[in-house]
Amino acid sequence: MPGGAEGTIDEALAKDMRQYLSNQNCTLEEEEEWEECGEDFWSRPSSEQRSCPLECQPPR
Repeated sequence: MPGGAEGTIDEALAKDMRQYLSNQNCTLEEEEEWEECGEDFWSRPSSEQRSCPLECQPPR
C-alpha cells in the first residue's frame, strides 16, 4: 500500500503540532502538568479533569 505510511506520519505530526500549540500556553510546571493532566487524563472522572487547565489538557 504505497502512501499509507505517509498519511500516518502526517497525521501523527499534525497531532503533535496541535498538542504543542495547545500546551504552549500551559502555565503549570512539568511535574504538576503530569500529575493533573497526565496520559490517563481522558479516563479520569470529570471531577478530577477539572483540576487540569484547558490549555494543558492532552489531545484526545
